[in-house]
Amino acid sequence: MALMLLWLFELYQASQGVACSETIAGAKCYEWGASGPGLEFWHYRSKELYLVHLVILLEMLMIGLVLPFFTASASAAFGGLALLVWIYLSGNYAIATLIY
Repeated sequence: MALMLLWLFELYQASQGVACSETIAGAKCYEWGASGPGLEFWHYRSKELYLVHLVILLEMLMIGLVLPFFTASASAAFGGLALLVWIYLSGNYAIATLIY
């Protein structure tokens, strides 16, 4: 639950944030469109990708929290959670290539 609150707060801050490359950027800026080490992570290529990435993380976390309450057995719940982890690990990169 705390992780979800942190990601919600990060989503709010990122939606209000500016790129460090802008002249008005202060100490709290994001490395969107940066060159160098930050560019190797796909979700830092643009503000839109970063926000979509955070929304996907929140959706996966909420589904993972709710899934055990809607399954008939514990093994199905853990299987579903394992499936969500697999989708997260493989799907985020596929989503990034579709969006960008």
